[in-house]
Amino acid sequence: MKEKRRGKNRTGDFRLAERVSLVLLGQDAWEPPRLGNVAAFRLARGSSGRPELLPVGNSAFSSSYGGRADLEFLAIQTPWILLMKEGEELDARGVAILRDLVSSEPSCAWDVAIESMVEKEILSSFEWVTTPDLCSLLGAKGRRYYSLEPRLLPSNALWALTGGENDPFDLASVVLPSLDRRPSPLVIRRRLPDNHGSERSSTPSDLRLFLDGHARHFDDTRFCPHFQWPWTSYLTMRKEHIEAVEKGMAEGWGNPEMATQALSYMVRFGLYEEAHSFSSKIPEPWMKSAPGLAQMAALVALASGRLEEAEKLLPSRQEAASLSGSIRLNMAKLLLVLGRDQEAVLCLRDLARDAMEKGQQAHELEAMAGRIEANGGKRASLGACVIARDEEAHIGNCISSLGRVMDEILVVDTGSLDRTREVAASLGARVEEFSWAGDFSQARNFALDVATCDYVLMLDADEYLSPEHLLNLHVLKALLPVQSPMAFRLPIAHIQTRHNWLVFVRAINPKLEKEAVRIIPRISGVRYRGKIQEEVETSLAQCGVAVANVAASDVTIFHDPFSRSERIRRKLPLYDAIPEPSLTVALAAVAEYASSGEIEGLLKWLWILHDRFGQMSSVWPYCVSLARFLEARDPDRACLLYSELTGLQPVASEALLGLAGLLVKLGRLEELRGLEWERVELTELPVEQKTAFLTYWGVTTALEGDLSRAADLVGAALAEDPGSLLAQGARFLLLVMARELESALWALEDMAGLLCLGVPEGQGDLHRLIQLLEQVTGALKARGFHTESSMLFAAAQWLERILSQEIPSQKDNALRG
Repeated sequence: MKEKRRGKNRTGDFRLAERVSLVLLGQDAWEPPRLGNVAAFRLARGSSGRPELLPVGNSAFSSSYGGRADLEFLAIQTPWILLMKEGEELDARGVAILRDLVSSEPSCAWDVAIESMVEKEILSSFEWVTTPDLCSLLGAKGRRYYSLEPRLLPSNALWALTGGENDPFDLASVVLPSLDRRPSPLVIRRRLPDNHGSERSSTPSDLRLFLDGHARHFDDTRFCPHFQWPWTSYLTMRKEHIEAVEKGMAEGWGNPEMATQALSYMVRFGLYEEAHSFSSKIPEPWMKSAPGLAQMAALVALASGRLEEAEKLLPSRQEAASLSGSIRLNMAKLLLVLGRDQEAVLCLRDLARDAMEKGQQAHELEAMAGRIEANGGKRASLGACVIARDEEAHIGNCISSLGRVMDEILVVDTGSLDRTREVAASLGARVEEFSWAGDFSQARNFALDVATCDYVLMLDADEYLSPEHLLNLHVLKALLPVQSPMAFRLPIAHIQTRHNWLVFVRAINPKLEKEAVRIIPRISGVRYRGKIQEEVETSLAQCGVAVANVAASDVTIFHDPFSRSERIRRKLPLYDAIPEPSLTVALAAVAEYASSGEIEGLLKWLWILHDRFGQMSSVWPYCVSLARFLEARDPDRACLLYSELTGLQPVASEALLGLAGLLVKLGRLEELRGLEWERVELTELPVEQKTAFLTYWGVTTALEGDLSRAADLVGAALAEDPGSLLAQGARFLLLVMARELESALWALEDMAGLLCLGVPEGQGDLHRLIQLLEQVTGALKARGFHTESSMLFAAAQWLERILSQEIPSQKDNALRG
């Protein structure tokens, strides 16, 4: 076999010039691309109107015809011809592909992907799709598009080249009906200088367009597939445009990036049947030139149950060697899912070796290969178990997200009064009924008992698996240990933003909420415990089952945060029935009561956290929240609680600020003098907290009689945030204490400006001061700035004493001006 491969059929055993000639299309003389000694001819229209061949440079064309030849003459001696136009070229990869294509005898015409560039004048007409500022800084990549043309032909097809009065010739007439046209991976690229598209300013901006919505600014009814598709036009396309993209692609316009953008969107949202229809229309040369696109198409085929089609889209191990690491890793995953374990191991080992040669970590790749080998070609079965009650609105999405991965889908219904059971059964789930006894562990353990698979994935009815992670879920299933069972902890999140903009699909970033053990082995001794906030980790540890973490980038469980109100309402009495709640249960109860808006229940569980677990640092932030709730209900108790927390890091600064603010609101400013401001490290505080901290410290210092230092502290606070109403109120208080009433009036005018209030005119400065003080204080109260209004009220009391001559004059003029 080795000797046969080294024979005459090997691509590198011939000179390219012996197999192909270059035919340039066009009247004008221009420099042809350099392809070694390949003969070059120019096909032009002669004076008689007939196409003629003219030699270009030092070609192999015989001069016996006077430097000109009719097409009937056998001027070209090679079996193949390659047609090219001005500005086109082949890169090194293209030359290699060309050598491979012309190594065999001509039996077909090869279609070639022709890269073209959209000019800036054309780009400006796409404003109804995008906006001009997207085009303003685009180079060649942003303006390119592709079409398929028959360019690599048998030389005897040259006579069929005909055309109208103008060049280029009509290439559609090149191929005879008897000659097959086949797509090739060859790409002829443009040799154009980079051009920066339209320079016009954009109205609206792309950000405005994204925030407002496309229809507000542009007429979508003008969208049609009959134009040259530049990559640019897809930056702000949306789901409803995919159909037009598909039509345009079928007409020969578009490029791999455009197809990848549309396909990525459909995969992201689990639209696998639509994605398969789309991917079936992608030209084969694009699949060859864009391995990532081919992999995505393979994933779509896998997700829709077309395994043979998925296998055909995978490159060979030799072809994969030149691809990027991420593409090769996905290839190994696809091989594993398709049951080609040994090939997957070889691919992973190749990746690990390359990574180590580059000085990169490879232990995860080696570990994955080791787990495949440890299973010895066997597979553990995986089923999904869903506990449900009155979940008709959500159970369908949950089951549908499981795709073709699960060997079994089991729904345990705990007493639904709606169509939960019917919907689940219609989607292929096995439904088992369980009498609800107020104990989640009982329901989970019942599911474990009636399930039949080796492993179980536990889901809630309003949860679903991320569609874009389908391949990784397949891989996770294939890697489940057969001999030594393991459990897996998965991330649980919810989607924060929903939209249908293709390019921004990755901006739908999930908000991670928690991680929980959700995949567990069905072995003796593994049981859930706890009526609510049930856990299985204790029994897993007792059974010697290790728990591995699954990264959010691999598989994520999503849920709808707005669907849980009724479920939470049913759970709240279960929390209250627990006599000795654990920390986990108490924290969950706080979260559930807060979500439901039940303030009395929330306060109860915050006190449970304080009383039972108050010595734990993880609970201290909840104690700060408790003190905030108590400010209006029981301020004295809130002060005591804040005082307890001022000596505890890392909540000391937050508690100190809370206590100071409450004392100001209560009018108990003298008590600020007992607080230890020097103990807090200011550099570690965010700007808002630092500003408040310096403000309260300055007021405390003023009350201690050092107005000069107080001025420095409040000035530092204003330097951090000149718009802080709290610091501006403290500034007014200090100026009143210093009897600088003219400057105090200026401070009030600054506060009025921040509140967008009018300033009273005339009638004397003192009268204006009092009138403006009432106006600003009233505005602060009306807008919920209670601490700030209390600061001004304290200043008003000082002002009243000064005017009544009840306190001696202060001589410190540090705040003048």
